[in-house]
Amino acid sequence: MKQPPRAQNAQPPKPDVPELPKEVDLSTNRGKADLQKDLQAMGITPGDGVNPLLQTPSPTTPAPAPAPAPTDPVPQEQEMAPATPLPEEKYPKWLLELIPFLPEGCTPDMVLEFKNRYNAVYFVELPSGNYLYRPIMRPEHRNIVGADGITRELIEERIVCLCTLYPVLTPLDLRDGAKGTRAGTGSTLCNTILESSDFGTVNVQPVKL
Repeated sequence: MKQPPRAQNAQPPKPDVPELPKEVDLSTNRGKADLQKDLQAMGITPGDGVNPLLQTPSPTTPAPAPAPAPTDPVPQEQEMAPATPLPEEKYPKWLLELIPFLPEGCTPDMVLEFKNRYNAVYFVELPSGNYLYRPIMRPEHRNIVGADGITRELIEERIVCLCTLYPVLTPLDLRDGAKGTRAGTGSTLCNTILESSDFGTVNVQPVKL
C-alpha cells in the first residue's frame, strides 16, 4: 500500500497557544484603567494600599522629629556689684580715729556733711558728753549780744543752741539737764565756741577736725 505523498514545504501543526494580552501602557490613564478592568475581571480587587501599577503613591506625612532632650541652661555671666568700700578707703585717717568718740547717733557721714557745710568743725569732750560744734560768725554774735534786755545766761544758751551741731540742743535741754547736760554745760560749751571763734580763752582743749 502506498503512502500518500507529503506536501512539499509542509509545516507541522502548531499547538493551541492563548493569545497574549496587549501590552498595557502605564504612562497613560487609559492603560491604568484597562489594567484595573482586567484585574477586576480576574476577581482581583485592589486593596486600600498603594498599588504601584494602578495608583500614584500619595505622599506620606513624615513622622515628627523627636523633641530635643532638655539641656541645662548656659549660665550667663552675672554683673558683679561694686564692692562696698572699706572704712579705711572711704574716710580720712582723722575721721577713723574719731569714730569711737563720736556722740551716740552721729555717723562719719554726718561729720563729713558738717565739714562740707561749715568748713571748720570742732569736737570737744566734756564730763557731760561729747559734742560737735562750729565757730560763731561775727554777724551772728552781734545779733545775739545786741538784743534788748539780753542776759548772760540767754547769750550762752543762744550761742550754744546755734553752734552745736550734734547733739542738737535746745534752751530747755540746757536748763533741765536733758540729754545728759549738767548745770555748767551751757557755760562751758559757750566759752569753748567763743574760743574757737577767737573770743578769749578757756581751759578745755578742743580738737579741730
